[in-house]
Amino acid sequence: MDENLTLEQAQSRSLQYMTETLSELPAGAYLSSVHPQSPDGRGFSRGSIVGCDDKASKTGGPVNFGLNYWVLGLPSGSGDRHVDTVVQSWEDKGMRVVKRRGEPGSDYDVYVDSTDGYRLVAGRNTGNDVYLTVSSPCFPRPAPKTDVDTMPSVVNHP
Repeated sequence: MDENLTLEQAQSRSLQYMTETLSELPAGAYLSSVHPQSPDGRGFSRGSIVGCDDKASKTGGPVNFGLNYWVLGLPSGSGDRHVDTVVQSWEDKGMRVVKRRGEPGSDYDVYVDSTDGYRLVAGRNTGNDVYLTVSSPCFPRPAPKTDVDTMPSVVNHP
């Protein structure tokens, strides 16, 4: 656990990772918390905190901050290629692949750990939709009722 990390710092660094990752993708790509084909218009939360383990969830212990986005504006059918592009850019920055789940052509996720303790995931679902996830290191739980769902719903290509 990072005793010195705050929610605001975790939010800022998570969004920075998302923006840096987006810059590795073609112009026109953007991040959205809502997938345009969502039948009810609901999407990912714009940030959330969860307990770092089952005990922390029940006892008010440390939490981490998570942020998820769909990557939209990519050419149709290019999901696998863009997941690989993202992962290669992370590896070029010194991040370490810790897990691959699934395989290209089906649900496919690649998990990496950054040098500062963040977990990043690039994935593609069976609909060829690409998504990104960032989770911060654990930090002390913020005060009750702290609003964490405050990140932008859309992030444009830098």
